[in-house]
Amino acid sequence: MKKKSFFRKLLFIGCVVGILLFSAIGVEASQYRLGDIDTDGSVNAADALLALQSAAQINTLEADQIIAADVNKDNAVSAEDALQILMVAAKLDIFRISVELNVDDEAYTIDKIFDSGAYVWNYTLTPDTGLTVIKEVKELPAESPEGETPEQIYTITAQKEGIYQLHFFLCPVGKPEGEAAEEMVFEIYAQVPDSLTPFAISKAFYPQMAQYPFDSGSKEAYAAWHESLDAQKRDLGDTSSLQNFFKQSSAAFLTDTKGANKVYSPLNVYMALSMLAQMTDGESRGQILQLLGSITIDDLRRQANDVWNVSYRDDGAQTCILANSLWLNDKISFRKSTMDTLAHAYYASSYRGEMGSDAFDAALQEWLNQQTGGLLKEQVANIEKMDPSTVLALANTIYFKAKWLEDFDKSKTSFQTFHSPAGEIRTDFMHQRSDTQYYWGDHFTAVAQDFSMDGEMWLILPEEGMRPEELLSDDEALAFISQPQKNNTWTKHVRAYVNKAIPKFDVASQFDLKEALQTLGVTDIFDETKSDFSPLTNDVNDPIAVSKADHAARVTIDEEGCTAAAFTVSNVQIESMPSKEYDFTLDRPFLFCITNDSGLPLFIGVVNTPAK
Repeated sequence: MKKKSFFRKLLFIGCVVGILLFSAIGVEASQYRLGDIDTDGSVNAADALLALQSAAQINTLEADQIIAADVNKDNAVSAEDALQILMVAAKLDIFRISVELNVDDEAYTIDKIFDSGAYVWNYTLTPDTGLTVIKEVKELPAESPEGETPEQIYTITAQKEGIYQLHFFLCPVGKPEGEAAEEMVFEIYAQVPDSLTPFAISKAFYPQMAQYPFDSGSKEAYAAWHESLDAQKRDLGDTSSLQNFFKQSSAAFLTDTKGANKVYSPLNVYMALSMLAQMTDGESRGQILQLLGSITIDDLRRQANDVWNVSYRDDGAQTCILANSLWLNDKISFRKSTMDTLAHAYYASSYRGEMGSDAFDAALQEWLNQQTGGLLKEQVANIEKMDPSTVLALANTIYFKAKWLEDFDKSKTSFQTFHSPAGEIRTDFMHQRSDTQYYWGDHFTAVAQDFSMDGEMWLILPEEGMRPEELLSDDEALAFISQPQKNNTWTKHVRAYVNKAIPKFDVASQFDLKEALQTLGVTDIFDETKSDFSPLTNDVNDPIAVSKADHAARVTIDEEGCTAAAFTVSNVQIESMPSKEYDFTLDRPFLFCITNDSGLPLFIGVVNTPAK
């Protein structure tokens, strides 16, 4: 009789309350006593020793690698003492508190901050609206020793979501106000509680960008906005390996459309594969590194972090967010070093719960819908549910929203015929005459529709009688699609007046990446007899493998701009005037590609039918 094979599943999905994250400095363990961190007698000797040992080693760790659970092995430490341990024993400079807001947006008291051995002589709040800080000073007992200061309690109340910094200026006991003062900074994340809250371990803190000053002409506002844009810039260096991956994967994932629309996010899948490489070792990791064109995992991690940062934008004028999360089986322990690397390098949030439970599945679906702006609700509802054998779900999403640099005049939108593989379709066509660059190759013509801030949507029309999928096997067309800075690198273009006729479209697709990834050489992670997930956990006796890699994406455009989203789910289980004029009419199947300012392709798709 054939022996049945068992393996653990890894879910891979592409598309927090109570944790303290902090930066700290080294201290000597001998500087502190049990009484310094035990306000109510709940700390036992073993936990006290562990706390001091952790504090003594904290200077060798990355920021936010020690959490309250590390000093509370037996759950005997009270919430106040856990905070006190981290504040006193580790001498924290900065740490963050996750804050809940009531759904009805009423103020919600979230924490009390205790200070001992020093007094707060001043504090500031940035921004200065959205939080309320109430100070309470407790009276000293009559028998208190001379020089003791009253206990100060600060209750924080949040009125709206956001990230705030609360700066406390502390003076040692017995010193005048302001003398020898030390600054302690609390970074407070305020959020509305939802179905994710009970499962949250840590939440990614994205870079805070100054909002585009739509209503302000002040130099200061524009300077702050430009500064936040500059903070996201990275030198990507030689991007040929990225271009090769984008070309290979686009051809593999988009050629088999069967006359339907198909959309793929190269950047989304790149981030997901990069995180999988971090979780694997041996040939499993080697195959991913080879596909992504990286020599070592350190090279890939640095590049992926740079790609995330140059792609990130959330300034009120344009949005591009790549979100990552880990969904952990609460019956299994995971290697902390790997989890920390994924959190720091990939801005990954972590959630832990009962695999196979309706609540955990609902939380995952809510996260996906939140991160994709609700654009993929239908596709999210179709993803495979996690079952008890799932070890971990890796979820990756991308959400993009931008306005055109030049809106289409709605009064010029008219009904025209689109010649789809299924027959002729009458649909809305947008019209615009532009002074722009007109590109061509042996088998295609192309124009770019610029976004108002940065990036563009490339519209690529195959020659008559050629399907758009065939362009994806054409070396010249693939080189054009993947090549950044086309104005400087593509020789076949001319400045001209271009009369554009572009159908409004809403296209979406959902498909499994597994077969195509195997064709591209990534095979071992799907084979339980060969996969190596040893960096992930050593707490599972059965082999672990990816059983499914589900990818969904949707792109919509109208007269004002473009909105797009994607997720991946895997079970693991010149200044002269133009002299020419061209008509560019997309009245038959075509390709599109959305790129950011660095030329990285966020989305690429085949439009066979403009209507959804």
